[in-house]
Amino acid sequence: MDFDSPDVEKDFPGLYASEGADGKAKTISDSEGDHDKLSKKDLLIGRRKDKKEKSKDRGYAALEGESSPEEELDAKSPSKAKKSKAFKFTSSKSKEKREKSRDKEKCEKDGKDEEKSKEKSDKEKNTEKDRDKDKDHKKKERKEKDKKEKSKDKDKDKDRKEKKEKTKQSSITSEEALELGSPVFGVSVSLATERSRCHDGVDIPLVIRDCIDYLQEHALKSEQIYRIEPMKTRLLHYKRLYNNRERQPETDELDLPMACGLMKLFLRELPEPILTTDLIAYFEEVGSYPQVSRQQEELEQLLELLPSCNKTLLSWILLHFDAVIQHEKWNKMNAQSLAMLLSPPLQMSHRLLVGLLCHCSTMFADVKLIKYIPPLTASSPMLPDTPKEIQIELRKQESLLNQIHSEMNAGFVSKKREEQLWEVQRIITQLKRKLRSFEKKQEKSVEELEISTNSLETNDVVNVVQQLDEDEDSIRESIDPLISCNSPLNNNSINDSADDFYVDQDSGFLLVSKAHPDYPKLIRLQLENQEFLTWKGQLQARISAERAEILRLKQMLQQATAKNLKLKLDNNSSEELAIEDYERIVEQYIKENTLLEHKKQMLSKEIFEEKKQCIALQVEIAMQQF
Repeated sequence: MDFDSPDVEKDFPGLYASEGADGKAKTISDSEGDHDKLSKKDLLIGRRKDKKEKSKDRGYAALEGESSPEEELDAKSPSKAKKSKAFKFTSSKSKEKREKSRDKEKCEKDGKDEEKSKEKSDKEKNTEKDRDKDKDHKKKERKEKDKKEKSKDKDKDKDRKEKKEKTKQSSITSEEALELGSPVFGVSVSLATERSRCHDGVDIPLVIRDCIDYLQEHALKSEQIYRIEPMKTRLLHYKRLYNNRERQPETDELDLPMACGLMKLFLRELPEPILTTDLIAYFEEVGSYPQVSRQQEELEQLLELLPSCNKTLLSWILLHFDAVIQHEKWNKMNAQSLAMLLSPPLQMSHRLLVGLLCHCSTMFADVKLIKYIPPLTASSPMLPDTPKEIQIELRKQESLLNQIHSEMNAGFVSKKREEQLWEVQRIITQLKRKLRSFEKKQEKSVEELEISTNSLETNDVVNVVQQLDEDEDSIRESIDPLISCNSPLNNNSINDSADDFYVDQDSGFLLVSKAHPDYPKLIRLQLENQEFLTWKGQLQARISAERAEILRLKQMLQQATAKNLKLKLDNNSSEELAIEDYERIVEQYIKENTLLEHKKQMLSKEIFEEKKQCIALQVEIAMQQF
């Protein structure tokens, strides 16, 4: 079949058209006439293809009425409506141009975007700069304020530091003044004992007492005793603590080298020896005597010439050395080796120290090394419980208070010293209150005793005598049946009963034959009667002497009352206050006297019972003679 060539432009109006970006048709002829170069075969092939597509479209259009409702909906929906696109013949040049145009558009867009981004970044930078400027301005203002505040704080801190430094300097100067003005080391023994007291009444410096106490308790069996030296810095530290009166036993604990080193240092720094410069030559001369007895006598005489503080210090040191020598088995220290080590610090010869050590136990027999118990402090757990212990502690605290007052009056004032003063005063008040409570309890017991003692007789000796009389009567009653049992005596028939009953010429006792069953009973009763009669005579003599003493005291009392009446008439106004104190004292003594009377009654009863036991023993001893 022959086909007529169709009119390409009429039948295929969009053959050479192409849709642009704006949806308008653009012919390919406008783009440099590239279709002239295409071959006729290509054009025919393209026309045939278009015809086929149109026929297809026409076939589908004929079947539009028979389409399903779903297809109608799909056809009507604008989203699914497809636009017909024109066929394009592409070439390499057009592609390149399109790519170039696209690249230009992209570059333009990128340039615009860059400009916009630059503008935005410039704006942001400007805003950030403004913000930074504001921040810098605020920071500068804050810095200026901080500088002003810091300058003010610095001024305040400077003032505070200056005040603190002044107070520290004042405290340091007071401590240094205490150390320089009243030290313990490097002064005489008397000054050292005054400045560093042992408040329990022992007149030796506290340094020596602490060292001896530690060594006696912990180091007598150690081989290092007096052979080892402490560190120099630590030794000087402890020396400063003792000079400033700042050592606390709870924290500043001693050890073996420190105790030995402190004792040696104290003795070495004494301006004169313990035996004094005046007597040391005489002591050395006596130390060279060969006779031991003569040496001891003269040493005792020279010791009496020493000051009391020097003598007590020497006694404590020598007795401590003697205790070290007694433990020679463990510490390997005898008198010779100890004298070699300690004669230079004591500033005496080796020979003299050995002589003193040989005689120290006899020369100082009354001295005992008692461990020192310091006064209570705020950290102490409990106050003493008994009145005796309270009184002992009161003496210690009062001694400490006097020492603090004397140091503060001398100008050595510091905060620690003031705090210690207030603490000691507080402890003293607590102790006094506790002692008063004990006294009140005793007063109550005294009142109860007064009620009980009113029913008792005051003359206990008379009661004892009466009891002895009763015992004598009972003895006589017990003897009478023994005598009455021998009827021949009562019937004036002495000759018949001579073999059974007779009187001993030596003792004067009434006796019966030894074969009689009541022989020992009769002798025992007569011996007891004799002892009781002697005791009765002694008590009656005491009664008469006490009655005479009572009469004498009554006369003295009458004379004293007459004198007091005259004085009261002269000085009524001046003695009103003194009378109140006098009455209080009298009441106190009355209460004490009632307690003593009660104790006397108890003791008299105990004495009576013990005397009876003594008489029984004497009777048993005398019974051995018969």
